[in-house]
Amino acid sequence: MDKLRPGALVSALSVAALAAVLASGANAGTVSIGLSTGGPITNVASATNNVVFSGAFGAFIINNISASGDGGLPFPDLLNSTALDTRLTGTGASTLDVFVTVQGLTLPLGSLTGFVSSFTQNSLTAGWSVTQSTFLDAGNGVFTLTTPLNTHTFSAIGTNVGSNTVATGPGPYSLTEEFIISASGTGSASSTTDISAVPEPATWAMMLLGFVGLGFAFRQSRRKVSFA
Repeated sequence: MDKLRPGALVSALSVAALAAVLASGANAGTVSIGLSTGGPITNVASATNNVVFSGAFGAFIINNISASGDGGLPFPDLLNSTALDTRLTGTGASTLDVFVTVQGLTLPLGSLTGFVSSFTQNSLTAGWSVTQSTFLDAGNGVFTLTTPLNTHTFSAIGTNVGSNTVATGPGPYSLTEEFIISASGTGSASSTTDISAVPEPATWAMMLLGFVGLGFAFRQSRRKVSFA
């Protein structure tokens, strides 16, 4: 059996390390959108990985709610959603509660798993407020607000980023983003929430090995071309 040269061995290990890291970040789950105006939550749309909804609900006209839950990197965006809601009927106060859940997550897992919640309020009518919150449910439920990750209330455009370390359980688990849109009258709100996972030290080490090894292999190949 032929022995691998040192450069070829490093290259092979690098490819294997990167492949393992990328594979460890793959998730495929069911993404659902739920709406409520104070009563029970109505599931208005569900799909694998990506879902979109538009239509009327209560006193609100939903121009677009889109969500993606198909993280594919070692430190993936596990759930990203955008809610663009416009109140067009009447001038009285009303509240819309928007829930976005991704179920069936199996990565990352751990007793101390880090999650980063990024909130952005892109536009907001004066007098309106939007409270954005994120939750984890080790029981893999839909629209379940079991373990809080982060929350922030906006009365104007802005951003907020927070992190929290929680136990995921053995998996699968679910993540939920909630938007509580409090409208004082005719107007609109455009919001974005993203939940991403923090890479574990072992993942960083594997990535470093992969990139260093590929750089070494690239240098070796350039040296061979120069000698030729």
